[in-house]
Amino acid sequence: MLLNRGDGTFPRDVFHELNDGTSFPGDFAQMITTADVDADGSRDLAVANYFGNGASVLLNDGLGQLGPVTKFSVGSAPEAIAARDWNADGRSDLLVANSNDDSVSVLLNQGSSGFAAALTLPVGDQPAALVAGDFEADGQLDIAVARRSGGVGVGRQGRIGLKYLGS
Repeated sequence: MLLNRGDGTFPRDVFHELNDGTSFPGDFAQMITTADVDADGSRDLAVANYFGNGASVLLNDGLGQLGPVTKFSVGSAPEAIAARDWNADGRSDLLVANSNDDSVSVLLNQGSSGFAAALTLPVGDQPAALVAGDFEADGQLDIAVARRSGGVGVGRQGRIGLKYLGS
């Protein structure tokens, strides 16, 4: 992690390690996102761990130092991660695309107790990337996934039968 000096530059030869070399052994950190998961006003990090079948969260102390890694189980071979308030409770939840089991895991933020066990949403063949937004302008968060095999799937919240766009 490189910390910006505030003028758009970064210190030379200063790189803040995200772990001590033992935090992600064999997990293959695939993608990273930021969100204030502990509601302290600082952006924390969330990582999709491909071989670890998990999402890791590192809490920011507000000074750019990250705490220990906390891992949460998701589906098989997570490739993408996004942070959004899935259940409209004001907290950042995590959405994780799992390519080997054709699903998205939703980790609902439980506040100081971390995240609840993952909810699994089927999304079709090998999701490799995802984005969440209100695509229908109905006040409900939706998910779009890009599939490794081609095409895009859009899941509407509350009725996750996916409508695929493309081939």
